[in-house]
Amino acid sequence: MRVETRRRWVRGLTVMVAAAGILHGCAGAVIGGAAVGARLAHDRRTVGTTVEDQNVELKARQILYQDKALRERSDISIDSYNLRLLLTGQAPDPRLVQRFADRAGEISRVRQVINEVRIEPPATLAEQGRDVYLTTSINMNLFDIREPGFDATRVKVITERGVVYLMGLVTEREAAAVVNRVRYIPGVRKVVKVFEYIPPESAR
Repeated sequence: MRVETRRRWVRGLTVMVAAAGILHGCAGAVIGGAAVGARLAHDRRTVGTTVEDQNVELKARQILYQDKALRERSDISIDSYNLRLLLTGQAPDPRLVQRFADRAGEISRVRQVINEVRIEPPATLAEQGRDVYLTTSINMNLFDIREPGFDATRVKVITERGVVYLMGLVTEREAAAVVNRVRYIPGVRKVVKVFEYIPPESAR
């Protein structure tokens, strides 16, 4: 199955998992349109930066799509937060990945490229399905954190083969609370912090 087809399948599965969470009353407000509204209302990024992040992701995906070797043989995810670009997934050749990372780093406004792509075969459909379920479970669990001032919608969760990447603008106390919660969720193999830290006095 081609990478593009697998990605469409996973997006569809994400919708089904989200719907299941809503039906079971498990923090359903974090899913779909409600999540978008919550993130915009509580995001520590400016609206302009949020839009720029979306543009960066789009431009990076265009670069990836133009590279036939990577497009057909790899499974790379692209996530931008506060203009820091995280690359995760799998690819067959480190030289191809580095070439893509270098080109992505030339996108206007990108401050940093964090290359976490592993040189190994693409994840199977079953592995991708487990990652989708795990990401949803983590997002729901974050709402149980009782750290004063903590807002679960400010954390972006990316999962690849059980390795969880955490992005967001958070205080060190918030980051510690998130990691302590996520690391014990069944299925999590490793937690990688890609947070940017802000001082407590500037948290809102």
